[in-house]
Amino acid sequence: MRGVVYYCGKPEHQNDAFARQRGAILVEAMVTIVITAVGLLGIVGMLVAGIASSNKSLYRSSAVYMANEISERMRSNVAGVKANAYAVAGSNTKVCRTSPSVPIPSTCTSAELADYDVYDWKAQIGRSLPGGTGTIANVSGVSWASDKNQYEITVSWLEDKTTATQMNFKLRFEP
Repeated sequence: MRGVVYYCGKPEHQNDAFARQRGAILVEAMVTIVITAVGLLGIVGMLVAGIASSNKSLYRSSAVYMANEISERMRSNVAGVKANAYAVAGSNTKVCRTSPSVPIPSTCTSAELADYDVYDWKAQIGRSLPGGTGTIANVSGVSWASDKNQYEITVSWLEDKTTATQMNFKLRFEP
């Protein structure tokens, strides 16, 4: 046995090695747990940021869609635009049509249709966007001139509810 002294059934040089190794596996396990936890927290943070960015993108797309929708409604009701009814409308709840693709009933005037279009448009904005509102303004300052009329459609919403960050999308067009 080449000079190895046994103590409690183990060689003496093994006792020194085991004494130095005590707790090493526990430390390795704790380091692994910490590294895994940090990695998982990073993944969760990226998921939360991705969802927030996705919501912001959805809100902006909805605002663009809403502005284009009212501009198309205005283009389909030229008499209402000529009467500047869209810039002052939005309080009438008289149902002139159930959707933009349905023909206008003969019981509605162009001003009533404009009023209903703006009322319905604002209701859609309120349902689609948090804190959503919409305005239409005749920026040319004239009642009607085919080469001078410009309207500005503004869609506003709260992009971040916690900080109450208000965003605006503006669309200028000539009907």
